[in-house]
Amino acid sequence: MGGLLWHCEHAISKVTLGTRVTLAYKLRRVDAAPAPAAGPSPLPEGVPTVALLRATEFSRTLAAALADPTFYPEGTMLGFPCYHLYVEEDLPKAAIPSNATAGSLRLKGADVIIAMAAVAAGLKVTVARLMHEDSSENFFCTRIPTFTDARKVVEPVYLEDSLMMGGAQATKVDLEALQSDFAHPKLHIGSVDWVVSLSDHRVRRAPWVEDIWVSGTDYFGNEANQSAIYTSAAILVDIPSAAARVTLARKLAAKARAPAPAAAA
Repeated sequence: MGGLLWHCEHAISKVTLGTRVTLAYKLRRVDAAPAPAAGPSPLPEGVPTVALLRATEFSRTLAAALADPTFYPEGTMLGFPCYHLYVEEDLPKAAIPSNATAGSLRLKGADVIIAMAAVAAGLKVTVARLMHEDSSENFFCTRIPTFTDARKVVEPVYLEDSLMMGGAQATKVDLEALQSDFAHPKLHIGSVDWVVSLSDHRVRRAPWVEDIWVSGTDYFGNEANQSAIYTSAAILVDIPSAAARVTLARKLAAKARAPAPAAAA
């Protein structure tokens, strides 16, 4: 039997013997530790103390960076590869609104901490979709493709004797056609400053199509390579210029000082 908190990094393997039973529940301490005194948390009540500490630490680090005029003085877009896997239905279609709550999103663990801390700092936050090919070919896509999409992009191919003794039937994917069908028209990998490398082992990727063959020359002899294509998500945070951040900080401070609206009678 194993226990997992919602923010834990974990993997679930295929059941080969017996039955997997999942029980979801909340544990609450009677003598719960006091919440960190660093302003309101972007996370809902009831989350583990360790998650609150993570959120507070990241919020402080982000605030310090934004206040530093030498931190990307001209502004940039920061990319945080997601640490959890998602399907298209889990991800917001547009920028996360400023009044969003963690409970309104389907992000998990470190992903929701990063997103909500950036939103609370007044930054524009979007969740992007990515596709990856084994040879480190990465690109943004308009949506996370389904297995139905996979059947549309794979084609049968004959691997020649020069590659495999006796030849064999296999499956190929045209990477250029794949990018033409799914690549995002405006987002490009090179225009993002990645906080964590896309090749980092902690970044989670979901296999989309596996055991495929690719060839830059469309010759499936000794020039072809076996490969796989994966999907993932990433949190993109727009960092304004240093001058614009000064104005943003003033607006946030004024908003914090503003009296709360009176409750309706």
